[in-house]
Order: sequence, then structure tokens, then C-alpha cells
Amino acid sequence: MNDKYTKGPWVYDYGMVYTASGIPIAKADRDTPQTRPTERDANMRAVAILPELIDACNGLLDYRKRNTANFQLEKCDDYLALIAGLIARANG
Repeated sequence: MNDKYTKGPWVYDYGMVYTASGIPIAKADRDTPQTRPTERDANMRAVAILPELIDACNGLLDYRKRNTANFQLEKCDDYLALIAGLIARANG
């Protein structure tokens, strides 16, 4: 599969994940009895941060690849802080 995901940021709003311009990305099935509404909301918050999380992880990996001799831990800390913030956002 060569398809790429829709670029972020994505936003979560009451059972739906949208692009910042309002294009629907994903919809939670709010009527399924297998998960609680709070669990579905948490899942959708996690989905909403994926493009930014992938970008941050790619930034960290690219930085490390480009700077093997000049590696600066502080720059990695910036990416790790961004990743930690995204994870916190997904956790609500």
C-alpha cells in the first residue's frame, strides 16, 4: 500500500475526527455496546494526534540520522517533549 495519510493536524469533536479544515477522517460507532462512551472518546483522541505524533517521531529519527557526528541531546529533548505533549493530549 502506497497511500499516505491525510496531513494533520486533526481534531476530535464528539465522536468524529476531522482535519483542521473540517474534512471527516474517522467516526466512532457510539452505539456499540462493546465499549463505553468514555473509552470511545479516548480512542478517538488517540486517533486525532496520529499525524502530529508521526511527524514528531519522524523529525526525531531524521535528526538522529543526519547528525550522527554532531548529535545534540537538547534537540532530541525538544522532539521528546513534543511527543510527550501529544501523548498527554491523547490521554485527555
